[in-house]
Amino acid sequence: MTTTTDDLRRWALALPDVEEASPFKFHVPLGKVRGKTFLGRDGTTVVFCISEQTANA
Repeated sequence: MTTTTDDLRRWALALPDVEEASPFKFHVPLGKVRGKTFLGRDGTTVVFCISEQTANA
């Protein structure tokens, strides 16, 4: 089974305190928690934003 960007969006929005925004500047939906972006996506790509420390862990 292939995971789609729509699947990832649905899973992210199911997490607590997640809201979706679509800033005019970027024209792509963003996932935010308490005002901080952690997810951006378009039709083919998803980008997760985490700290360097978290990535290294």
